[in-house]
Amino acid sequence: MKFYFTLTFLFIINCASAQIIISGKVIDEKTKQGISGVSVYLNNSTFGGQTDTAGRFLFKATLIGKTTLIISHLAYERKVYSLEDKNVESLLFSLKPQTNVLNEVVIKSKKYSKADLTKWITLFSLNLIGTYKGAGHSTRLTNKEALYFDFDNSNNNLHVFAKAPLIVENDFLNYKITIDLERFEYNFNTNEVLFKYFAFYEDSPRKVLTTSQIQKNRIYAYEGSAMHFMRSVFKNNLEAQWFDVYQYDAELNKEKSRIEKIIRQKKAEAYVKYNTPDLTLNGLFSGDTLKYYKDVLNQATVIKSEFSPVAVSKFITKDKQTRTINFNFPDTLTVTYDVNKLNREKKIAAMMGKNKDRTDIPQPIYLYTYMYFFKPEGINIRSNGYYPELSLFMWGDMAERRIAMSLPYDFDITSP
Repeated sequence: MKFYFTLTFLFIINCASAQIIISGKVIDEKTKQGISGVSVYLNNSTFGGQTDTAGRFLFKATLIGKTTLIISHLAYERKVYSLEDKNVESLLFSLKPQTNVLNEVVIKSKKYSKADLTKWITLFSLNLIGTYKGAGHSTRLTNKEALYFDFDNSNNNLHVFAKAPLIVENDFLNYKITIDLERFEYNFNTNEVLFKYFAFYEDSPRKVLTTSQIQKNRIYAYEGSAMHFMRSVFKNNLEAQWFDVYQYDAELNKEKSRIEKIIRQKKAEAYVKYNTPDLTLNGLFSGDTLKYYKDVLNQATVIKSEFSPVAVSKFITKDKQTRTINFNFPDTLTVTYDVNKLNREKKIAAMMGKNKDRTDIPQPIYLYTYMYFFKPEGINIRSNGYYPELSLFMWGDMAERRIAMSLPYDFDITSP
């Protein structure tokens, strides 16, 4: 599945920074009175809290560079505020009631039967949470009733709206994640997912696993992830972190691509027509068509491919004034992560077959991710993280991880 990294995520690079204080007040735009119970948090982090009865908030956070403050309340329009790495006190935010916004959500959505709603909720939850390595089985969306759906038959595009922040419980990583959904689209024709949301992480009060097991699971989620990769790009230590980057050129099987497009179209039609559609090939096609499609699908997707090693350092530009690194590459990149964590010497020995009489050299096991920049300016990696902002398109291992394997930007791999 292809995945557009439009999540407004931040991937922290280094947590060893002094804490700063963030404080202020949230008021109603008309009455000028303080609003209690407003969530104020740094996006994709564990830093934040709620306003008191007077609308005031105060919390400490670890920051390096620029980040985003989210001000969110069920009855008011959300605000997004940019912050730098310094004490930010006496902030004042005035919020507008979001009655009109809720009305727009209801108008855009359509009335569906219970069976249809179950179908759309299942599809949304699957794409939000994911099934990566089975972690999705211990992650659930707890307030599905907050969702509204709009399916466009003309282009087989599903839009999902939320009338309230979504709550996700992740027992595998022991996080309670509050999600302010900005945008969700799923296209059946292309099998592409487009997300944009803000997230606040808290340690889950459930804690079904031991502290030791939770930390092991979090490290497992971190290794080979987009967060791990971006930190390594920033520090220029990709090889030491078991990443390799290649320029990827391929000649695709055009007939297989054509057939896959037809199958996706048929699946979309079946999904709309039936409450419990049979999405297998046998359920969608019959006779000679079924046989031919099966034969084509058994063919290789790539007829011919070439991988050329890339020195990432040649494609990054440092900006000392803004403390950012720009990463740009004109073609598709293949990023591999070696699960067995072999150093260069052992990896070469394993690849050349020199380990036939040496059982102490394991074979490299790779996780593959493909990515390209679809804006000419590439992406910017700040000292406190990476802001995708509709600039990076990726598919493969990193893209499949979803919420079930996501970590807050302040995650520190060295701390329990």
